Amino acid sequence: MNIKKDIFLIGFSGSGKSTIGPKLAAKLKVKFYDTDSIIEKKLKMKTDNIFSEYGEKHFRRLEERTISDIINFKKHQKVVSLGGGAFQSRKVRNLVKKSGVVIYLSCSQKVLYQRMKNKTDRPLLRLTHKSGKTALQKLKDRINQLMQKRIKNYRQANIIFSTSDKSINESVSQLNKKIIKYYAEN
Repeated sequence: MNIKKDIFLIGFSGSGKSTIGPKLAAKLKVKFYDTDSIIEKKLKMKTDNIFSEYGEKHFRRLEERTISDIINFKKHQKVVSLGGGAFQSRKVRNLVKKSGVVIYLSCSQKVLYQRMKNKTDRPLLRLTHKSGKTALQKLKDRINQLMQKRIKNYRQANIIFSTSDKSINESVSQLNKKIIKYYAEN
């Protein structure tokens, strides 16, 4: 299938953007870009180290610039995975909505928690141990807090697709069908 516009995957950390994205791009026969990976390669640092050393605001500026550069690279169509918080930027939302099809990979908080509970490389999920809550309860609370903050923007996507109870291959196959349907209707 020839895609008419770039495809942008948005969603919370752990929703499947970086695992589903490359397989979806392969199925669509287009290039795949992961904004977090591009930034990490450019700075020769992991995302959590960039947050620690330079702060979230600096990272978000790099993210905006990277997304803009990818969009401006018009040599071929592509699937682009955005960082979990990227779509919170009005500038990023406007850029990607104008440039392509935005797909929100939604995922239940319960599944996000299961996927994230052993991850240590997510800077906004790094927790302090000050309160009487367990680390796992604090992680659940933090996921809930961030999700409540982001959900309104995530829901502005052209396509909303749940990855909660699906394998990667099921997700890719079903997403491909949703994309075909979206193009047929728009």
